[in-house]
Amino acid sequence: MGNLINVEYFYAFENEFSGPIPVEIGKMKLLETLNSMRNNISGPIPSELGNLNNLNDLSLSENQFTGSVPTIFGL
Repeated sequence: MGNLINVEYFYAFENEFSGPIPVEIGKMKLLETLNSMRNNISGPIPSELGNLNNLNDLSLSENQFTGSVPTIFGL
């Protein structure tokens, strides 16, 4: 993901992705939509998502996340 800095929309819905979300996602400054629902993504939700100032649509449900929601989400 580190080389995808100009991506605005990332849809990875129902692709059986597994493992953690790479922290490099925080470099995708133009990202407006991230949809990774219904995969096997595990590990914590990276706080680097807070670096995405243009992000207005985030869908991460139905995965295997661990830990708490980062404080950057105000929850």
